[in-house]
Amino acid sequence: MDLYMSIMFSKSPLSRAQREMMAVVVSVANDCEYCQQHHGQALNHYWKDRNRIKQLRQ
Repeated sequence: MDLYMSIMFSKSPLSRAQREMMAVVVSVANDCEYCQQHHGQALNHYWKDRNRIKQLRQ
């Protein structure tokens, strides 16, 4: 959990949306439906475009 918190919330040149986007892609590669949903919902907070997130998950 510490690693997750550090990756997602610590100071970084990457925006939070960029980190969530990468988390969605990694979750797709890992075939983790739960993580795809979790990170997709977080990403939608920034993008406000569920269709775009759906495309990212394909």
